[in-house]
Amino acid sequence: MAKLTVQVVDKNQNPAKSKRVYVSSHGGPFGLSTGSTEYTNSDGVADFDYVPTGTNEIYVDGQLKAKVSFSYDSEHKYVVVNA
Repeated sequence: MAKLTVQVVDKNQNPAKSKRVYVSSHGGPFGLSTGSTEYTNSDGVADFDYVPTGTNEIYVDGQLKAKVSFSYDSEHKYVVVNA
């Protein structure tokens, strides 16, 4: 599994704390979608340690903010999105 770090910032580029971040993974076993939810800390960061390879969608408080793809299991990506 890959690792994903998401930082959520407000319109002034300040960390947005206590935001619900959901990562949706498509193409899991039998083509099923899976997902995981974390909340941002005081630095606006949410860490996901077990993200499947392939394309994943990042939602903040229910709104799609970005898509990120992983091609191998040990990959780690850091993504900044607006709240």
